[in-house]
Amino acid sequence: MQDEIIIELSKPVECHYKGGIVHCKEWVISAPNSKLQSLHMKIKSAFVRAIAKQAENQQSDASESKGESKEMKGSQFVMMIMMAGEDVSDLMDSFQALVLKKGMSFLAHKDHKVELTSTLYDELMINDVENALGEYIKVFIYPSIL
Repeated sequence: MQDEIIIELSKPVECHYKGGIVHCKEWVISAPNSKLQSLHMKIKSAFVRAIAKQAENQQSDASESKGESKEMKGSQFVMMIMMAGEDVSDLMDSFQALVLKKGMSFLAHKDHKVELTSTLYDELMINDVENALGEYIKVFIYPSIL
C-alpha cells in the first residue's frame, strides 16, 4: 500500500507559512492508521455496498470489473457509489472528518507543507474533494477488497 496520495488542486489554496503566504497546489493525504478505523470503515462499507449493488446489476464477469476499476479515476469511484444509491453526503462528511485529523493531510507547495485545517478545507473546490475521496478509495480501500 502507498504511504500517501497526492491530489493536484484545480485551484491553488492560499496558506500562511512562516509569516508569508504560499499558494498550495497539491493536497497530500496520508495512509490511514488504526486511530481512523471508524471513519475509514464508514467509507469502506459504502464502497463495498456499491460494488455489491453494481455486481447485481451487471452481467459481465468479475475479472472484467477488476481490470476496469484499476483504470478508473478517483471521481469515477465516487460516481459509482452515487449510482448505487449510497448517501454521498454522509460519505463526504466522514471523509472530511478523516482528512482533518491531526497529521492526516497537508496542502503543499514545493518544499512547504501546511497542515489541513477546517478553514483551509473550506477553501478547497468541491471537485477536488470528490476526486480526493475517490483516490482515497482507489488507493487505500479498493486493493484490500480484491
